[in-house]
Amino acid sequence: MLDNLKPLYKSCYNPVWIIQKILLESLLSGHGSLGLYLFFSFGNMLLCKHYLHAQEELAKLLGSPDHGTEAYATQKFKEAMDFMEKTVKSAVEHYRKTTCQGNLVVDEILEYTSDEKVVLADCMTYLIGSFHNTGNMLASGLFFLAKHQDIQEKLYNEIIQVLGEDGLVDESNFKHLRYLRQVIDESIRCGAFGTFAARYQEADTTLGGYKIPKNTPVIQALGTVMRDEKIWPKPTKFDPDRFNEDNSKNRSPFAFKPFGFSGKRICPGFKFVHPKSAVFLTTLLRRFKIMLHGEQQIEFEHGLATHSTEEMWAKILKR
Repeated sequence: MLDNLKPLYKSCYNPVWIIQKILLESLLSGHGSLGLYLFFSFGNMLLCKHYLHAQEELAKLLGSPDHGTEAYATQKFKEAMDFMEKTVKSAVEHYRKTTCQGNLVVDEILEYTSDEKVVLADCMTYLIGSFHNTGNMLASGLFFLAKHQDIQEKLYNEIIQVLGEDGLVDESNFKHLRYLRQVIDESIRCGAFGTFAARYQEADTTLGGYKIPKNTPVIQALGTVMRDEKIWPKPTKFDPDRFNEDNSKNRSPFAFKPFGFSGKRICPGFKFVHPKSAVFLTTLLRRFKIMLHGEQQIEFEHGLATHSTEEMWAKILKR
């Protein structure tokens, strides 16, 4: 996989784009026919082209709360979304005809509903939202690691101790990569990539003395809680030790809920972020050291989703 990155570094300097490209390619790594069908059903990565165009315009929309959806409803955007919807719909239909169903995300979707619109909408949400947020989180995480070399080296040493030079992350050893999980969680907290969640109340509720009638939309200020200095001393500082066992047990379990507070209805992305991030970071950091390019300082802009105000640059040195 890392050899395949060489042409990307020559053609694109945006690490978010590179990470999203890697995550898209990871669909090929499984045995499920859905991912294979998506990539072998066309010859020249046309889906990636449309995906990246749609993602770029959605990023503008999500990062700009002052604009309505009409501002980005361009013809190319509509064409990109139409193409992706047709491709995903065709892939789901193909998948239904195969006999390799198992524990993939699409199996869960098909199990709980037969509504074609819901299936298509959920698949599109995972395809765009999951890759976009994970790509942004990893790019920011690499920036923080480049800025804090001591943290990067501590993480590297843990990876080597647990996995060795060539070991792969799996369920049996991921639990031993405690510092890696802390780094991922702190990257999520500092980035606050999903600033809020919203749900309708199904019953009349009283919260903090306020009466919330049934069917009232409730906005959960996830980003505000993750930056509350009463909970997180020096909240803008990148410090993975916030999530070690001692510090975590003295903190409310509601202080860090980046995927929402809604029980079973929280964002399902919480099951994807850590495994995907772990695979990427353990592969990259065992082979390369990430360093800052100059004295760049990154600021984050918070809209419907969070993004950096400028492109992130880094130097990658072979270990």
